[in-house]
Amino acid sequence: MICYEEAKKKAILAAQNLEEDLNYAAEYEDAYIFCYKAPGENHIINTGDDPPIVVMKETGEVMLMQDYVAISSGYSELRERDI
Repeated sequence: MICYEEAKKKAILAAQNLEEDLNYAAEYEDAYIFCYKAPGENHIINTGDDPPIVVMKETGEVMLMQDYVAISSGYSELRERDI
């Protein structure tokens, strides 16, 4: 099981490789999700040039949000996290 701080390091590295900015994180039951969230947005946007980065809690695997949605049987946000 990976902790939030380890997941954040992995997400920051992935974001640098993808040339993305991160300013928002959320914890889900099985994953941490990191993304850029524009002012006024109320939820994670899974489109555009900067797709959310997901780090799986169980394995530490890093993937994009669309890949997470494809394998997830449903998910609910537990809480927002600080970046």
